[in-house]
Amino acid sequence: MAWKELAILVGVLMLWVSLMRFVLPAMGVPTCMSGACGAGGCPVPGHVIPADGTGAEAEN
Repeated sequence: MAWKELAILVGVLMLWVSLMRFVLPAMGVPTCMSGACGAGGCPVPGHVIPADGTGAEAEN
């Protein structure tokens, strides 16, 4: 693969990620990368998600 083709591929990938993460949510379009799909994403190490699935930490 030539460097020019690789640069085009990386550019398209960066455009896709920036659209999904920043541009479309700013315009009101829900995307999974903005957290709108409810998939929860990858949990933060050490963070426990409660059984009710709300994502709110329980009070002790």
